[in-house]
Amino acid sequence: MSLHNRLIQIAELQYRRTCIISTIASLQSYFLELYTSRERQCKQFYDSSAACDSYQLGEMIKFFTHKGLLTLKSTLSPEEEYPEGYGGDIENLITALRQCPSYQIDKNHGHCGLRTRIIPALDYIQAMLSSNMGINSRSWRNDRKGSSWTMVEGEEPFRFTRLVSADPRLKLEGSLMADKYAKALFTASQWDWSPEG
Repeated sequence: MSLHNRLIQIAELQYRRTCIISTIASLQSYFLELYTSRERQCKQFYDSSAACDSYQLGEMIKFFTHKGLLTLKSTLSPEEEYPEGYGGDIENLITALRQCPSYQIDKNHGHCGLRTRIIPALDYIQAMLSSNMGINSRSWRNDRKGSSWTMVEGEEPFRFTRLVSADPRLKLEGSLMADKYAKALFTASQWDWSPEG
């Protein structure tokens, strides 16, 4: 392999890592935005539901701050090809996010917070990471545009619906469609992490 092709592959792998970290960071920004919106997140329909939302937001910010994750970036700006940001191991990042406790403002408010919502999304991301994140040499040689993440045109938004989250193919490691799903997830233009739809 020529030095030029090797450098292109290194750039591709760096870009893939950046896309993966941006996707994981989008969880944080998505849920912070939800809980700071005027839309009610607590579905218990008590008089204390507004207080529950405020409580959950405060606990979420404390959790992200304690884990040192408030600096994660969820988008690539045009002037930054590979932004400074999380330099650690991706598995460690996912493990840290999985440690989010289940906070309750009182005994009536079970399953209102971040943990209930972030764990299924992390499970999906983990399933996509177990597909082959490396460069398939045959695909790279025969269809570079189709296999490259840097050449994706018109990225689509990703919506984490119940159908997506319950797809039985996710349980089959090495599924034929896993590469396609992973590429769609990690190169999305934006992410909707609420599986209600």
